[in-house]
Order: sequence, then C-alpha cells, then structure tokens
Amino acid sequence: MPLGGDSLNLAAASAARGDRAALEQVLEAIRPMVTGHCRAKLAGTLGTGGADAVAERVCTAILTGLPRRDDSDQPFLSYVYEVTVREVELAEGQAAGDNVTVLSDRRAARWGKRAEAYGGTVADPGIVEGDASRRMRELLATLPEREREVLTLRLIGGLSAEEAAAALDSTPGVVRLDQHRAMKKLREAIRRRDR
Repeated sequence: MPLGGDSLNLAAASAARGDRAALEQVLEAIRPMVTGHCRAKLAGTLGTGGADAVAERVCTAILTGLPRRDDSDQPFLSYVYEVTVREVELAEGQAAGDNVTVLSDRRAARWGKRAEAYGGTVADPGIVEGDASRRMRELLATLPEREREVLTLRLIGGLSAEEAAAALDSTPGVVRLDQHRAMKKLREAIRRRDR
C-alpha cells in the first residue's frame, strides 16, 4: 500500500532513526513524485535522462538529510518539495552556466532561515521537449507562480490534493481551488489563441 500523509511522516521518522525498511518505503513513496517534478521542470532543458539524474540526486539528498532534519513539525512532503525545488533550481542554474543558483524571493521568504543561503531568482524551465513544450511554457507563463506549482505537483507530479497541500503548506481545498482557477485560465488562453 502506498505511503502518504501521516504514514509517510512516520516512515520518514523511522528512516531518520536508521530503520532500513522504512528508508526503502520512503524512497519508494517519493521517487515517482520527485521524478515527475524533475521531468516536468527540467526535461526541456536537460532532456529526460538529465532530469532523471537530478531526481536521483534529489532522492539521495532527501534520504541522507533525514537524520539532520530538524523540522519534525513540518510535513515530510513539504520537506521533499523544498529539497526538490532547491535541486531543480541548482540544475537550472548549472544548465544556464550560472556559478551560483538562487531561489526565488518568494520561496526564500516562505522558507525563512532554511533558505538564507539561497536568495534571488531563477526562471522556470520547459516541461517537455519540442514545439508542444514551447506552447506549454507559454501557457504556463500566463499563470501566477502558485497556480503553476499546483499544476506541476497535481498533474505532472501525480500528487493528491492532500499531498500537494502538505508540500505547499496549504490546505487541500485551497489546492483544489488554485488548480480550478489555473485550468480555467489555461482554457481561456487556449480559446483566445485559437481564435
């Protein structure tokens, strides 16, 4: 049975204490989400193989960071999302030739001290390769950042509303509302474009 919510939080706590079976369960639970997010954000820039390599790096960072994780009151999926976003932004910066990659100001403010070492901004990459990728990037660029993130987590990452809410430190209702608004805006943008 797939882990989620409280059971994932408990498995992560056990894994942090050295439980190898729990560590394997955590990896099995997060790998599809992390891989989906990395592919969504990086496949257009790095290709699928490059995005998958970043996903493996993210999973390794998450698992090796478990014993040092001090936010026991923070949902584990929120921690997974933070590490994933940080590593994706690092990969974006490296692909762009930046020596230092930094998180967006909004994320740095939201994460507070955990993000002090990373300030500034990074542009969003493509979702998939080719012309469809360009069109999708153009459409997604019309959305506010929050709605883009919700769509990435829900539709591409495959997270439930509850899991996306935990990752974004929100509620499932707000996530569903953000998704609804984003989809409505995308449909309107497509209709305008196709006229």
